[in-house]
Amino acid sequence: EEAALIGSVGRPVVSMGAAGLAVPSVAPQNGTGASAAVEHLLAAGRRRIATIAGPAGNPCARERLAAYRTRTQAAGRARIELSTDFTRPGAAQAARRLLQAVPDLDAIFVASDLMATAVLQVLQASGRRVPDDVAVVGFDDSPPAAMTTPALSTVYQPVERLAGLAVRTL
Repeated sequence: EEAALIGSVGRPVVSMGAAGLAVPSVAPQNGTGASAAVEHLLAAGRRRIATIAGPAGNPCARERLAAYRTRTQAAGRARIELSTDFTRPGAAQAARRLLQAVPDLDAIFVASDLMATAVLQVLQASGRRVPDDVAVVGFDDSPPAAMTTPALSTVYQPVERLAGLAVRTL
């Protein structure tokens, strides 16, 4: 809405991520990436795959969640999902809720690497071993993913290329 308002007063604007029909945008392949993350977990033999999705109002979060739903349904797996904001505290709270509700889950696809770092900490504090007991896959391939112990599996998002395309489009 803000981007459309800026565009409506004659200012050039390009959104990083889908922003609606009135605003040009560049976006990662959220659905393809999320589907690949779930497929990776399925191929590793994971059966109870949860997701901690981003906020429903965010187009990227919606696309990632939709792909998770499609892929788990196609595999005949139950959907286990919670949504929160793209923050560490929100993800930590969601992870604690998931562990209480589904103590036997064995994988979590998390909507961003920043969120996934909090999920790793909650799992370790609960006595679960990552990836032995619970596998975790994030999304972004951002610097926090390279700083975790154990290393975080993550979906690569070419942020620099997307930003360059957005600047060229602008």
